[in-house]
Amino acid sequence: MAFRRVASLPALGLLVAALALSSARRTVAAPPVPPRPDRYVTDPAGILPPARAAALNEKLAAFERETSAQVLVWIAPRVPEGTTPEELGAAAIRAWGVGQKGKDNGLVFFVFTDDRKMRVATGYGLEGAIPDAVAKRITSEVVRPYFARSDLPAGIEAGVEALLSAARGERTAGTGKTAAERGGGSGPFWLALLAVAGIAVHAYVRRTPFVALFSALGGFALVFFVAMSGVGQRYLPGAVLFLLGSFGAVMVGAVRSGGGTRTAGGPSGSGGGSGWGSGSSSSSSDSGSSSSSSSFSGGGGDSGGGGSSESW
Repeated sequence: MAFRRVASLPALGLLVAALALSSARRTVAAPPVPPRPDRYVTDPAGILPPARAAALNEKLAAFERETSAQVLVWIAPRVPEGTTPEELGAAAIRAWGVGQKGKDNGLVFFVFTDDRKMRVATGYGLEGAIPDAVAKRITSEVVRPYFARSDLPAGIEAGVEALLSAARGERTAGTGKTAAERGGGSGPFWLALLAVAGIAVHAYVRRTPFVALFSALGGFALVFFVAMSGVGQRYLPGAVLFLLGSFGAVMVGAVRSGGGTRTAGGPSGSGGGSGWGSGSSSSSSDSGSSSSSSSFSGGGGDSGGGGSSESW
């Protein structure tokens, strides 16, 4: 027995070590990532004049319509504490869903003006057209000369133009619409509304609350699928509306089948609200983006890690 106890000590020690390592990995903080922007060009640093920020935003929206690839520009004074441009680049592509789902054809061009650093972060789907060496050449030979003579707007525009030219080598076809224009939530919202209205009418007229009950179970399944599948913010409003409406249909059907008397009811509605740092900080791109009709919505990309960093 003593021998068995002694022999089991190494195994017990390995198990404890494995649990400790697993716990340590879970407690490692993820890099701080700002909320997903709603524009292609975000400029809290106020570097781009409003008209140029709006024009660049439209250029990037048109590029997504043409190729399906998503390219963002993020200009901020400093790299956030607790991270590096490299860590932030990969984390932002995943958190913002930059690039189309399954294609991962997204790119973010970061510029940190006070730190005098920049980073081109690419999704795996664009690494064929923009490998690290090409990204390095663009930041070093195209962007850096402008930045060195303090012409940051021209450097950003030239860098974006070079990146778009290189990304076209991927030869992917767009749909003619951006992810936002394809209905990042509005389509599922109205489809769910029509479905719930039909279920409620059926339950009321036919006095069959079980139909509505099954629709409520379907609403649960829909919300669970949306929450687990990663489409998240784009489809969750419609799914939640479907679920709430399904329960409303259950109540209507139950009242109708139980009492046989007419009851009056009212529809219930739901509303929602949707960069970095305080929302009150003004920027040239914020003031200029009001003249632009193109908004950014993540396409669902979740893989990034390549790119190039540069200082000036």
